Amino acid sequence: MNKIQNRKSLQLVVVLSWKDIFPEKIEKRNVLDFLAGIDPEFLLLTICAINQSFDTKESFEKRLIDSFSSLEKRKYNYEISRILNSINKRDYNSNNEAKCIFNRKSNSLLIKKIVENYNFLKEKSISEFESFSFIQAYLAFNAEVFPNNKFMDDIPKKYFKSLSQFIITAKTVDFDFVYHQLFILVRLRSLFEYLCRNYDGFLQQFEKKHNINGLDKYIFDQLSLLNYLSDKNYIHFDSQNTNEIQIKEYCEGVCINSLFNKGKIELKYYPLLKDTENVNGYFVLNKAYLFMNFYHKIKSKAFEFIKKEYKAFNTYPDFISDFAEKGGEEILFRNLLKLSLKNKYYRVVFNDKDKSLIDCMLFNNRHIFLFEFKDYESINNLDSVYDYKEVKRIIDENFVEKKGISQLISMINRLKNNSDFNELIKGKHIKPHNIEIYPVLVVSNSFYNIPSLEHYLSLKMSEKVNMPDVGFKKIHNLAMIDLNSLVELIYYNNQFDLIKCLKEYALKKKKFNENVSVPNYPSFRECFIKSDVIKNADFLTQFIKLTNFENNDDIKEMPEDFFKQRVKK
Repeated sequence: MNKIQNRKSLQLVVVLSWKDIFPEKIEKRNVLDFLAGIDPEFLLLTICAINQSFDTKESFEKRLIDSFSSLEKRKYNYEISRILNSINKRDYNSNNEAKCIFNRKSNSLLIKKIVENYNFLKEKSISEFESFSFIQAYLAFNAEVFPNNKFMDDIPKKYFKSLSQFIITAKTVDFDFVYHQLFILVRLRSLFEYLCRNYDGFLQQFEKKHNINGLDKYIFDQLSLLNYLSDKNYIHFDSQNTNEIQIKEYCEGVCINSLFNKGKIELKYYPLLKDTENVNGYFVLNKAYLFMNFYHKIKSKAFEFIKKEYKAFNTYPDFISDFAEKGGEEILFRNLLKLSLKNKYYRVVFNDKDKSLIDCMLFNNRHIFLFEFKDYESINNLDSVYDYKEVKRIIDENFVEKKGISQLISMINRLKNNSDFNELIKGKHIKPHNIEIYPVLVVSNSFYNIPSLEHYLSLKMSEKVNMPDVGFKKIHNLAMIDLNSLVELIYYNNQFDLIKCLKEYALKKKKFNENVSVPNYPSFRECFIKSDVIKNADFLTQFIKLTNFENNDDIKEMPEDFFKQRVKK
């Protein structure tokens, strides 16, 4: 029995395995033994349907069992009854716990297993098979995907609730979950702004090499594929529409069909399955990977180009590291931060000198906000490590020691020697003992913005800060924000002001009580994301202007309410 955590609201979900439901039955068959007999294409389509059920919040376990034939229901009546009872059984000591068999992580890994063993399963497939075998296979597979959680017994009491919750969550959330379409756009624009700033003639050469008629149009054309995605996770094209040819060709290139039985595969690069009964149709195996595929594919294409034409980098990680600083931090992070501020009297100071220090300071009278940005795509398979000490080592190495928390603490200790700080307190007649500090860690990947990780890092930070020595009125608890959430917060709420919200969030965290069995740790995103307010259509215009890599006069002259005018028309 393995617990996972629902990301949006704190609900622990127990993923059931064979041993959880049938502890008295020793099952020696493996996953492929159970799946043998079922056509692999049918299996992939079933997983597509399971993914769709997650979006609609429907119980696929019940739906699948209801679809069994009368004969199969009678044959497996006892087993079906045990399964349903296990799913419906409630732990009265925990009101926020649910049970399931099907889950996102097992889905992704099961797709890999099916594709890598496609020929074997195809040869073994028969026209008449029992659907119950699929449930048996899935129960067996869950035991492989989620090993026993006893490794968490070694976590010190002080960190147990936050770290155990993070470890559980990290095993069930994709690194690339479904990002907002607008965030993909701003990431791409930041990428090309970085390339055009740092490589003379890049734009013209890249467009010529790839036969692109305008990079902006190319980006929008790529992202337009998402408009074809139905609520059934299915993409269909009109064979008579010649304008769709290029987008259809793109889909052909990311279909997993070409990898059947080709050894190890990476699902994130091939998130579609061709519909064998419709030449213009595609099933979406993983929506998260489809969304991010655009960004990663174009980014990889750009790397190959500058590596060959500019002899710029030997390896992709070298390119990623350079972009993280010059593109992620200096373009993407800075522009989003500017657009998140509503008060023109905030004083923002970006760090262009010493990169060992934090990335930004913001002064709002006696309230000082310290921002440190981390552009991590993924870290050492953090989603698959089951050793507590190794998980802690990875977190501390990337967020506490030398980076992240240590940089914020170093800045707090050095504030009194900072010229901007001294100018502020002198000009505003503010005394240091009245100053409040708000440390903020901004991450590029939403995977790391998990509330329990934020709480753990807050504990680590409080251990390292010596309040009497720094001499300030208060150092608030750490806040964590990811860029995708920041885009959504700015776009979906035209009244959103980051600084006001950080102040409010600090008060909420101050009142938070961890002394419960399963703490519902605060989340900055969930506190302020709204759907019942006027959208900030100006955001897109403003960001496009800030990343005008083509130096386009039409973009320069765009009115701030350009997209509002388009909506009205």
